Amino acid sequence: MPDESFEDVLDTIKLNIKCKPDFAWASLFQPYPSTDLSNYSIKKGYFNLHELDSINVNFHKNSVIKTKDIRRIERLHHFFYFAMDFPFLIPFIKLLIKVPLNNIYYIFWSFYRGFGYYFRLKVFDFSELFIRK
Repeated sequence: MPDESFEDVLDTIKLNIKCKPDFAWASLFQPYPSTDLSNYSIKKGYFNLHELDSINVNFHKNSVIKTKDIRRIERLHHFFYFAMDFPFLIPFIKLLIKVPLNNIYYIFWSFYRGFGYYFRLKVFDFSELFIRK
């Protein structure tokens, strides 16, 4: 969200850990045109209309808003699902994301999210490959 701080994102992760959802979802804010949050972002100076073409259709890789913590938030987002599964690693994740390896973190996020889709949500039951009918 436009005014969200790094600490707010950590609190969101901790709340999700307490709720213990079967599958949690998080994305990075994008100021899509003509929305209240887009107008708010423009008013606060986080985004301007001349940057509309820079809005990424992938709301998991990065955000175009300009806030103090946005790059750290992007990196933390890439570890969201992992932190949910292994909350004891949050202190390590906080240290790790100080290193600006966004593309590597995004690849990690993609694989770990894919793992969640296929093995938790059972989009495809791999056991069918090993059962003879």
